[in-house]
Amino acid sequence: MSMRLSEFVWQKNMVEEDEYNFVEPYMSDLGKFAASHPQWLKGSSPNPEEYYIPKDHDLTTKTWDMISDSINFFMIESKSLPWQYENLTSTDYCVKQYTKDKDYTDTHIDTDTKETYNRMVAWVLFLNDVEEGGEFEFEYSGLKVKPEKGKVLMFPCNYLFPYRVNTPKSNDLTIMTGYIYNNF
Repeated sequence: MSMRLSEFVWQKNMVEEDEYNFVEPYMSDLGKFAASHPQWLKGSSPNPEEYYIPKDHDLTTKTWDMISDSINFFMIESKSLPWQYENLTSTDYCVKQYTKDKDYTDTHIDTDTKETYNRMVAWVLFLNDVEEGGEFEFEYSGLKVKPEKGKVLMFPCNYLFPYRVNTPKSNDLTIMTGYIYNNF
């Protein structure tokens, strides 16, 4: 049986489900929320702006509950079983702001260093809609995922899934993102 790479990329709007409405208050103002905590800013001039939210923050705790619930959907729908269920963790919770008309089109993978070798799956929670641009584009499959508020995107973090974030044209793109690790 042959499978297309695009079949390993999973997306679903989770915020429409009542149990995940905790994200709604943060959706439009999460950039401001993160900016009000300058100690969360990664580096002095990140590109894009990246804010790392502490793992014990209420937002990250609830987000991990949503992401861990989504793992089963991802595994079943993408037909992938590359890790052991009981060892999954997520320690990175990052809010990223992609500025309108700024070029972010560098293609990359999320396991390119010895510190990131055990990243199994990347997850992205889109915190706003972008009408034009801002898509996550996967190089080998040609799949483009349009930013839609509340959509969760999951994909493997390996050399088969290089991707880029296309330049947002109509407005800024704000996402919350992180990785699911397998603790070998």
